[in-house]
Amino acid sequence: MNFTWFELAPECESTGFICLDNSNRCSNTCGSTGFCESPPPSTYFVGYEHRGCSGRNELGTVTKPTVEDCAVACDELPTCMSFEYRMTTTSCQLSSSCSYSLTVPSSDWNFYVKVPDGVAANGSGSPEGNYYLWLLENAAEISPVELVEASSLQLSMASYYIGYHNGGCVGRNELGLTAQTSVEDCATACDAESTCVSFEYKKGSSTTCQLSSSCDHYSMKGNDPNSDYTWYLNIPDGYTTHTIQGGRAYMWLINVLAPSNMPSVAHSSSPSASPSVINGGGDTEFATYYMGYNTGGCAGRNELGITNKPVVEECAAACDALSTCVSFEYKRSSTVCQLSSTCDRFDLTLNEVGNSYHWYLKVNDEVAISENPTPYAYLWLLDDLNGREVTSPAGVTSTNYYIGYNTGGCVGRNELLVTTKPVVEECAAECDKMSTCVSFEYKREATNCHLSSTCDDLSLTVNEVGNSYMWYERANSYTGHTTTGGNAYLWLMETPTSSPTMSPVTLEPTSIEPTCLRITTGGVIYDDGYLDVFVNTGDGNGYVGVTQSGVKYALNSVVLEKCYSGLVGLQVKNSNADGWAGSIETSVDGGISYTPMVCQGNCTPVGDSTASIVVDGDGNGNKAVKCLNGDTCTLVNSGSWDSTASEPSSQP
Repeated sequence: MNFTWFELAPECESTGFICLDNSNRCSNTCGSTGFCESPPPSTYFVGYEHRGCSGRNELGTVTKPTVEDCAVACDELPTCMSFEYRMTTTSCQLSSSCSYSLTVPSSDWNFYVKVPDGVAANGSGSPEGNYYLWLLENAAEISPVELVEASSLQLSMASYYIGYHNGGCVGRNELGLTAQTSVEDCATACDAESTCVSFEYKKGSSTTCQLSSSCDHYSMKGNDPNSDYTWYLNIPDGYTTHTIQGGRAYMWLINVLAPSNMPSVAHSSSPSASPSVINGGGDTEFATYYMGYNTGGCAGRNELGITNKPVVEECAAACDALSTCVSFEYKRSSTVCQLSSTCDRFDLTLNEVGNSYHWYLKVNDEVAISENPTPYAYLWLLDDLNGREVTSPAGVTSTNYYIGYNTGGCVGRNELLVTTKPVVEECAAECDKMSTCVSFEYKREATNCHLSSTCDDLSLTVNEVGNSYMWYERANSYTGHTTTGGNAYLWLMETPTSSPTMSPVTLEPTSIEPTCLRITTGGVIYDDGYLDVFVNTGDGNGYVGVTQSGVKYALNSVVLEKCYSGLVGLQVKNSNADGWAGSIETSVDGGISYTPMVCQGNCTPVGDSTASIVVDGDGNGNKAVKCLNGDTCTLVNSGSWDSTASEPSSQP
């Protein structure tokens, strides 16, 4: 019998029945309309930004062009309880054991846990998610169908989107094109535009996000199942009354007020017109900021991973989103961003003049001011203030303030100077030298520095989402300054010293834990195989073999688990055609938590995590990182990886 789904009659909600009969009594029948009942609970996924499990992709790693396709792959496996998705490589990792409690911060991956019975995930111990995703293709076979809201979800604030994989509207991206690293971030960009009614997101590893103010109905779009784009329609009144048009469809719920302990969703909107006072009156909380030093960070303490961010402010935002992040490093003339959970004091850093990295310490209270030397610069993330006050750090005498925006500067107003500077702070220093300099622009993912004597107001700038330049307005102080919204940042530039000196409060250095190495064979068929391992402990003997050659390691077996006092690097190889696959990780906290190493030489892709790596004597291998053809491949700790370093030529 074909069932027709009806919306639940409020009068019948507590009775277990669904419809009102002709006498207004709760019933399972609805007169001449035939049999009717409540739809069964719909499976959905709860998504968490920048999290994942290490070494728990037991059900395999596959390539899927969209996160929805990855969700379908998990949905089709009864044993799949969660998945991880990395948009930049379209990698989809399926797990039968990874629950939220086992996840750790991960800069490149988003984590999604399956809720097969329609019960809210936060009812089973997981926190409220950043995203919720329903797979609607099964329901869409009945057309039209009205969706029934899952009453168990108690979300504070959310926006809803229905997604279709068969393309969007041609020529209706009036609100512009921007680059967003995930479909969720593209949805957030649409949320930030009051006139945005839908968006398109390109499938595959692209980051193209197109916003529309007019493509507001399914009938206006194309119907090409092979389209490169997925179209997402905003549902401003929720999804309880929306009618699915048929075809393969998905529903997204973007939770814009996720709890403070969860990574925040980054907005990339244009500044709005309504001002918000930065240092409001009344009772205010301390506003987190960063103290920056130009003398390097901590060696081997980038436990929270390495990522690429086009500007230092976005690296700061990545650290700000992780409650365990205490500092970060950002490379000069580069986009390398390294996050740390243990590098929490200046006396742990290299303090090296000319170091290629700048180090930024997160400050949650005034204690750090007395325990650390005067920094090179201070940085506040103004979008996250929420009424909190920007307090003047103790002992600050500088008045070199700048308010930065990520929406571009003034066209043709770089009258004072066009030059290149390896970091934004040095571009600001050039502006400081000129009394007539009122602002400067600094190019994202580059070193271009433009100084202006006339671009002195936000209204003169291009105010363009996705612009390649950041714009920084000079200010005499920030005590009465107002920002016009959007992604904004406050810089306070101190006079840089060649090498900071410690304050009178001197801290006793803590002993650095040894680096623990853990190599684990995967649990998927064909992961078992042969592996030779060589370690370099910095004792002058180079790479030394630490495993017995000719041993075949079984599924889920531990190849090596050992701690070293000075682990510099690791090399792996396999001369046998029976390849080995698994995870290679290190720990700097005595084995409490582990972070995958990074591929540096002879393996591909260089710079990628070894959470999933295959080492084979021939050219076969289907893991995220590959070491093939019997090559000797070099791996390093994530905090030691240098994207500009050449591949090592030495072999064990």
